[in-house]
Amino acid sequence: MRTLNHTLRASTLVELLVTMLVAGIVLLAAMEGLGIVVRLQQRRAEALRQAAAQREGCERIAALLLEADSLTGPDGRLRIHRAGDVWVLERVDSVLLCRHGAFADTLLHGIETLHLDRCDAAADTLEIGVEGHRLRFPLLPSRRRSYETQIARIENDHGYPTP
Repeated sequence: MRTLNHTLRASTLVELLVTMLVAGIVLLAAMEGLGIVVRLQQRRAEALRQAAAQREGCERIAALLLEADSLTGPDGRLRIHRAGDVWVLERVDSVLLCRHGAFADTLLHGIETLHLDRCDAAADTLEIGVEGHRLRFPLLPSRRRSYETQIARIENDHGYPTP
């Protein structure tokens, strides 16, 4: 019968130290790569959060203007008259604030300009300059005014006396 000779070859101390050094370098490179990925993800998450906050602010401005009866005031501070209430859009430093009584809310950051363009031929437009971009919100006639105009037109067509 044959005898099997299993011998284990041992590593020298130098080979063990070189292996540990290479493993340490690989581990450091992997950890640094992981740190870069984590920082990149944090920056992207912050950019997404800021974009979502700006989109939400724009949606809230559009909702305010959709139900607005009228808009008055100088540039930088606009009063929105809406169903008997007064809401104020105000530019403070580089922030757009919305005030209603004691309630105050920040709608947008990085505001450069807040301007109301009056136009006789088309809808008035609220123009907001935000970080080099221009946001424009058309001010459509209020639903109430449109409703009253349509009722008056119908009554005039039928010969009803107008008050």
